[in-house]
Amino acid sequence: MKNFSLMQLPWWPQAFADIQAEITYNDILWDIDRRRQNSNRKLMNTGAIIMRHRADEKFPDHETADDMMETADTLLVNPFPKTMTHLKRIAEELNAKLGRAFFERIAPSSVVYPYAHLGTYYEKHKRFYMVTQSPLGTYMRSGNEEVLMKPGELWWVNTREKHDTENRSGDTSATHLIFDLQLGTARQ
Repeated sequence: MKNFSLMQLPWWPQAFADIQAEITYNDILWDIDRRRQNSNRKLMNTGAIIMRHRADEKFPDHETADDMMETADTLLVNPFPKTMTHLKRIAEELNAKLGRAFFERIAPSSVVYPYAHLGTYYEKHKRFYMVTQSPLGTYMRSGNEEVLMKPGELWWVNTREKHDTENRSGDTSATHLIFDLQLGTARQ
């Protein structure tokens, strides 16, 4: 497969348990920030808890949101100390710099419609997904490939290709941790 890679980290099962506990405990945070869904109709069936985002919401006229390279913690990072510790550990082990990071919730029996990530930011960052909740797993397509991502699995996904996600878990939302790494960069 050229658009997906299942990551194998020996310490990831404990990370999954910690991350799952934090997102469950902080369930009330889903409707605090809706800018992601409001700015992209393809994400209308989702909710998000954004922990790391663009460092400056106001950007020069020549840059789009997808060209903004710098990221920073949001106020919503504070309820997720273990999640952030695990993300920083992955970044360190892969000699990478942590970019954007957020939880995404897809409504029951819903989809994230096909789109591709373009721009300088996505040329330099790789996107990773972990299903934290989805009884039947989450189906994801990138290009002409499809995988079933199961809870606890950590996947690299080529989101520069047109990609979409489908929650086939009936009346249950699917929840993912999504984060970006700029590989081959010194930690800052």
